[in-house]
Amino acid sequence: MSLSGCVYDGNENQMSLSGCVYENENQFQMQFGFNESFESVVTHQPEVIYDGKQNAFRSSFSIPLRLSQSTFMKPYFFYSSQTYPKSLLTMLDNLLKCNELCDIDIRVGSRRFRAHKVVLAACSSYFRAMFTREMAEQRQEEVLIQDIDEKAMELLIDFAYTGNIKIDEANVQIVLPAACLLQITEIQEACCEFLKKQLDPTNCIGIKLFADTHSCRDLFHIAHMYTLRNFQDVILNEEFLLLNVEQVCDIIQSDELNVISEEDVFRAVLKWVHFDLIDRRSKLKDVLQHVRLPILNAKFLVSVVSTDMLIKNDAGCRELVDEAKNYLLLPEQRAVMHGPRFKSRRQNKREFLFAVGGWCTGDAINSVERYDSQTCEWHMMCSMNKRRCGVGVAVLDDFLYAVGGHDGSSYLNSVERYDPKVNQWSSAVSPTSTCRTSVGVAVLDGYLYAVGGQDGVSCLNIVERYDSKANTWSRIAPMNCRRLGVAVAVLDGLLYAIGGSDGTSPLASVERFNPSTNTWTFVHQMSTKRKHLGSAVFQNFIYAECFCDIEEREVFKMSLKSVLQKTVKYLLSRFFPLNPDGLKFIQEVRDSENFDKNPVSLKDELKKAIQHLAEKQYHNSNDEYKAI
Repeated sequence: MSLSGCVYDGNENQMSLSGCVYENENQFQMQFGFNESFESVVTHQPEVIYDGKQNAFRSSFSIPLRLSQSTFMKPYFFYSSQTYPKSLLTMLDNLLKCNELCDIDIRVGSRRFRAHKVVLAACSSYFRAMFTREMAEQRQEEVLIQDIDEKAMELLIDFAYTGNIKIDEANVQIVLPAACLLQITEIQEACCEFLKKQLDPTNCIGIKLFADTHSCRDLFHIAHMYTLRNFQDVILNEEFLLLNVEQVCDIIQSDELNVISEEDVFRAVLKWVHFDLIDRRSKLKDVLQHVRLPILNAKFLVSVVSTDMLIKNDAGCRELVDEAKNYLLLPEQRAVMHGPRFKSRRQNKREFLFAVGGWCTGDAINSVERYDSQTCEWHMMCSMNKRRCGVGVAVLDDFLYAVGGHDGSSYLNSVERYDPKVNQWSSAVSPTSTCRTSVGVAVLDGYLYAVGGQDGVSCLNIVERYDSKANTWSRIAPMNCRRLGVAVAVLDGLLYAIGGSDGTSPLASVERFNPSTNTWTFVHQMSTKRKHLGSAVFQNFIYAECFCDIEEREVFKMSLKSVLQKTVKYLLSRFFPLNPDGLKFIQEVRDSENFDKNPVSLKDELKKAIQHLAEKQYHNSNDEYKAI
């Protein structure tokens, strides 16, 4: 047998060794040769012998190894495998599939699942207690698990071996109870997170009750608050009508109940009672005591509540109505009237932003989305009957109107109306006299105005007005300029047409319509030409906004006597009308010079702008604007 190797002396000197091993009378002898430069540190002896009889070496030479601590960079090396956890799970899963080393059968219903106790115990506190404590199952080879779904058990055992599970609408109602029973906290939390994302007015009550059954407190609270915030949508669904009396009371007694008027709560209660009149008639008083009758409108209390036959025939309900009448008619007694019924609910004014129609993947669409300012979420609503891009929208008498547009092949004069109470669009609205897209729409003095646009042949200056009571459109005075992609706004009883395009180039001009004289008049123009812009009115200012190719917004305070003007620089803002009492209708703004870096609070920006505007005024005299 040949040998070779090397030896270091600690001073970076190296000695090569070579030799052979042979047997001589049951002794293995090894002979080596080495470099002459190492002879000074080698103590020679005849040979290296392994004595088989004495099981020991007798060395023929020795080499002292003088290794200093500096020879090594670290006293140890720590290795941590990044792949080992995954490979371990993979190997355990392979063992399971091959039915190797399995030591337990889990029987659920008619099915048996082979497994390893140690894997189940590591994943589930339930199994850990079963297999490590002095329980009968500790010594059994088969365990029966009751009150659990077979498919859920299969999914959870697979999770124990792979770390993966698919949770969807089809299985969450069986997986969550199983995870709760087996005490697999991670899956419980995953199911709850999934259900939170599924909340909508049609299922929030069911999810709330489901969470309560399985003691998922966080999910229960979130579902409950969702129900309160969306009460007026929730009561349109059968889930509300199926609640028992205690559950209804739990909802309507809350100060957080989000309603426009207490009348809505009263109507919801009557609707719930009439759903099962025979059984619920006797429980009306128990529910009605949580309706805050004293803060109802007096006319509604007398003409609607007092005259309802269910209330008139129930002595307890009549007492509640009389109490409310005394509160309204005898102000001097209010000081001694206490309790939740006399307390207004928290003001949770709820407003929505609708995105209607438009373009998507190169074609006109009919989809409608609604942004909830309280939850900061978008939801798909009922789609329009026609696809519309370049559509004009406005709200009149609590209906959302969609006027004109283009369906991808032709220009439209049809009009649709959306009812948010039933989430439906109706086409029972008279069409405009002219087909048009890129039309501006606004409401002034109870009339709907359609301003400008294009009909595929030319840019229009035509203006039409819609009377919702007569369901008719009529033409009024045309604008001085043809305008497509025009922004329209209403301020101080006047209708403003802002910017747009005349068919060849964008416009900076602005004109306003006076309904008393049926005339259009030019006013101070914008500093920048804009088309397809948006506009909004806030605290007597008109905000003109373009998202396409400019980085400025102009702010106007217009009246018959004065105009204030100031440019506020920024890019890509989002309009979310949250409430009318503060500078909160724009959610965020980004500095045009630091587009990707610095989101800026527009509340502060607008305060600065308005403060600056207050320092500059322009006097309207013979259409000349001079600083004073």
